[in-house]
Amino acid sequence: MSYCRWGILLAEATERALDFIIGAISMLPGGMGTTEATILGLLITLSITASTASFAIILTRICTLWFAVIIGLIFLGMYSRSYRNLRKVSLFKSSA
Repeated sequence: MSYCRWGILLAEATERALDFIIGAISMLPGGMGTTEATILGLLITLSITASTASFAIILTRICTLWFAVIIGLIFLGMYSRSYRNLRKVSLFKSSA
């Protein structure tokens, strides 16, 4: 039983490493498309249905890539707002 768990863990680690490498080689932002295709192909070879694999891919990409993008956009908005306020203050000081 424990051998089966270690086999699944090893397969998952191999799958994640391969999809990162292939995504990086593709030179696309975030490995868009190539990472998903790699994950899909590797999960199908592990006898996982295409619909389950697709759901897992979408969930993984939302949790990893798009979560970081959303956090980055929030902080970009906060930074740009504070930068505009700082710039307004400095413009008023230099003209006075």
